[in-house]
Amino acid sequence: MRIYIGCSGYYYNHWKTLFYPEKLPKNKWLIFYSEHFNTVELNNTFYRMPDEKSVRNWYTITPPDFKFAVKGYRFLTHQKKLNVDSIFLETLTRFEQIASLLKEKTGPILWQFPANFNADLKKLDTFCSHLSTSFRHVFEFRNFTWYVPEVYEILQKRNHDLCIVSGPSSVPRVISTLTHVAYIRFHGEGSWYNHNYSNESLINWKNQINLTGADTLYAYFNNDMNAFAISNAKYFSTLF
Repeated sequence: MRIYIGCSGYYYNHWKTLFYPEKLPKNKWLIFYSEHFNTVELNNTFYRMPDEKSVRNWYTITPPDFKFAVKGYRFLTHQKKLNVDSIFLETLTRFEQIASLLKEKTGPILWQFPANFNADLKKLDTFCSHLSTSFRHVFEFRNFTWYVPEVYEILQKRNHDLCIVSGPSSVPRVISTLTHVAYIRFHGEGSWYNHNYSNESLINWKNQINLTGADTLYAYFNNDMNAFAISNAKYFSTLF
């Protein structure tokens, strides 16, 4: 199994002294981070369209075998809610063009849907039909109505993946894959972003992931408070 384990984001001020050396300048944080992990999930691409200069720099300063998972721009999922029009398509095309600047370091693109977005099979199918096949696309649903066979069929026919979610919400914990790739986000089980996973819990997660039969794992810890993500990701890496 190819293993990529890291954190959801790396640019956290509260990681200073907890992870980053106190005097390390912020423009060196990604370099330092990539010395400890072989992947990162880019969170800032969710909030704004990334600029080419930043993306080219990320590519240049990281090791050759480093992977970037890219979180999809929320304008498409949260503001437009998959209502496809010319602006939607122009934005999607631009987003994918910029993501492609990461070249061979490009991991999956993660599309996180809002919690108030109920399942809409037609919208999902239309959206998937416009996604570039040059990328692997992963879907994280925050509303239980999406966890039905009809949704899985739409994703599977286009070789897209379902994100495995560890979180305190009411979203079902579905530990399975639609392809050969397992993609999991650890948000925290006791509370969002501020939960420290026990070693026993992570061992159990490792065993369940093995049962999926996936040949590639992308795992990201989003429990950034108190730098729990750092210690949890480091321990989880030792299990494989």
